[in-house]
Amino acid sequence: MSARELVLDTSDGGITTLSFTESTLTIRSDLRLHRLVSSKSAPFLFSSSASVSPVEIPTNSVIAATLSGSTIEVSYVTRNKKQRLHMKHVRGNVLKRDASLAKQWCSSLTWIAYKSS
Repeated sequence: MSARELVLDTSDGGITTLSFTESTLTIRSDLRLHRLVSSKSAPFLFSSSASVSPVEIPTNSVIAATLSGSTIEVSYVTRNKKQRLHMKHVRGNVLKRDASLAKQWCSSLTWIAYKSS
C-alpha cells in the first residue's frame, strides 16, 4: 500500500482499493464470494474472487473524503447517460491501527480535489 493508496473492507465482503494522483481518483473493487458447499463426505467453504474494472474519476469531481471511526466515505459527482450529475459514495472500513493514516489520506485527497478545482 502506497501513501496515496487505501484498502477498504466493504459491507458486501469485498475489498475496494482507492488511489489517487494529482488528476485522478481510481477505484478498484474485488468481490470475494464465499459459499458453503455440501459434499457427501463433509461441507466445505468455496471461495472465489471477481474483479470489477477500475473506475477513474477526475479529482475535481471529488466532493469529500471523510473518516468517521473506522469508516471511510468518499463522495464524488459523475454524469449519467443523460448527462445529469449524480452524487456517488464509496464506503468501507479500515483497521483501527490504520485510522491516522486514513485520516491523512482523506485530507490529502480533499486538498488535491479543491486545489484542482
